[in-house]
Amino acid sequence: MLLNKMKGYILIIVTVILLSFIGLNPAGADFKTKENNKAVILDPFNSEFNSLSLGVYEMYMRSIIYNLGRAGYIVDYYRDENVTINLLKRLDDEGYSVIYINSHGFIDPQGSFALFINEKINLYQNDIEENSVGYLEAGSLAGYLYVTPQFFLLYGNDSLFLDALIFIDACYSGNNTSLAEVFLNLGAQCFIGWNGPVNVIHGIMMDGKFFHEACKYNKTVEQALRGIRADPDSGATLTYFGNGTLRILRATQILREDYIPFDTILKITVASIFSAGIIYAGLRVFLSHRSRLTLRGKN
Repeated sequence: MLLNKMKGYILIIVTVILLSFIGLNPAGADFKTKENNKAVILDPFNSEFNSLSLGVYEMYMRSIIYNLGRAGYIVDYYRDENVTINLLKRLDDEGYSVIYINSHGFIDPQGSFALFINEKINLYQNDIEENSVGYLEAGSLAGYLYVTPQFFLLYGNDSLFLDALIFIDACYSGNNTSLAEVFLNLGAQCFIGWNGPVNVIHGIMMDGKFFHEACKYNKTVEQALRGIRADPDSGATLTYFGNGTLRILRATQILREDYIPFDTILKITVASIFSAGIIYAGLRVFLSHRSRLTLRGKN
């Protein structure tokens, strides 16, 4: 009699556990239709930056690629000499939702931000005459080509950058709105850049932190930037223009805090049934042993 009652109690407990977990799932998971899930990383000075940082730069760059992949993106990655003017010209045709560039930058004599690429071949005379491409004649970056906001204005009108996040890690990339306004006018949702000179190692570390927060925890741009530290030497900070409420997570299923994944439910269910089986078997042994003791006492 007692054994049958215990069997009933165990079944009730297991059923309640299962129903409670199953009940959490429909309300706890937001299912999101997959939108454009392509991202691109342009890393024109990877070899230089990695050498300067003794490998730290590469480690954080890989973490950014990993976090974007975990967030549901297919990531195209171009580095060193593979980042060319022609690649930038067709950047808007690929439909990227996230564009991340880590490079050198400066403010040109006209007060606009200029972005360097690792290319010195002078095949772009027309672009140079239109002031969309230029180069320095002196200094450590002498001969390297750079592009101006005018460049993206000329070549970004084909397919635009609809709803994209543009993140440019380079000195002065967010110092003024010269480049940000071009991307925003071409349809981008948000532009992120440094408002002053930034150290290579500090920059990539903070970039990695941003993508970790935005991709793993589904934080908005504004939320993900709150924990970013200023450059210890220049005081430069990451700043954004445009929509600070933008989220870049593209995974099919976004988990809320009260959501329990299906594989976790399955493990708990198996553990509950296994535990119930052990309890049931133990009770049978106990009651059987008790019955034998009772019979022995009567004899």
